[in-house]
Amino acid sequence: TTYAMIAMIFTAGSPQAVLAAEPAAGKISSLQGKAQIFENGRWVPAAPGTLIYPSSTIQTGYNSRVIVTLRTGSQLALKPNTTISVNQVATGSEGNNVEVHLAHGAVNSFVPRADEGKMNVFKVRSATAVAGVRGSFMTARRHGQHFSVNALHSPAFLEPAPAPSEREIVRATLLNA
Repeated sequence: TTYAMIAMIFTAGSPQAVLAAEPAAGKISSLQGKAQIFENGRWVPAAPGTLIYPSSTIQTGYNSRVIVTLRTGSQLALKPNTTISVNQVATGSEGNNVEVHLAHGAVNSFVPRADEGKMNVFKVRSATAVAGVRGSFMTARRHGQHFSVNALHSPAFLEPAPAPSEREIVRATLLNA
């Protein structure tokens, strides 16, 4: 019992230990220009092969592009001057569920069609709306309060954004600090 409490205290006090326990959501498969990742309370330079976690925020610089390949097979192509956070990457018996938060800029996404009897759901969330597809190509752009979505090969859905969670409020506060 004493060892369990010590391990819990160590894990809670060590951001690196918490991050290591979290499975990687994917990795940066391509990078042109400069990009950075916000993890453990600080920005670090990104490079091809850098692992992305469900708590990661990625920011591309001027004239820079990043391609992220998720473990679900989906791909994100971040355009220049884009900031995106990975909220969820889940794989289950019914299919895959991915949600990202687009703070600013533009992202193209490829979502593979699900196997028979399964469903791949991919959502891009902004402060005002949630857009998603189920196996398609999708482009989402956000500049200020303007949020636009285009989908190919699949119907898209658009719904009002729910109130931000405590985790999202803390993340936004850290990013703006």
